[in-house]
Amino acid sequence: MRDDIDKERKFMMKAWAKREVQVNMMVVSTAGLVGDLHGIMGLAMPEIGTIDEPPMLEGKAA
Repeated sequence: MRDDIDKERKFMMKAWAKREVQVNMMVVSTAGLVGDLHGIMGLAMPEIGTIDEPPMLEGKAA
């Protein structure tokens, strides 16, 4: 039973690491897209609060 738990833990940790990489790539891509749109639209682009200012800069913890 211990071996089964260890195998499952190893599998889940590998899956979570893969998901974490995917989420990080998505965040970087989204930030890049927002930057590109801001460059194209300039002041006409509405502010996106959760992207424009990280929570720590607003005085709040995430």
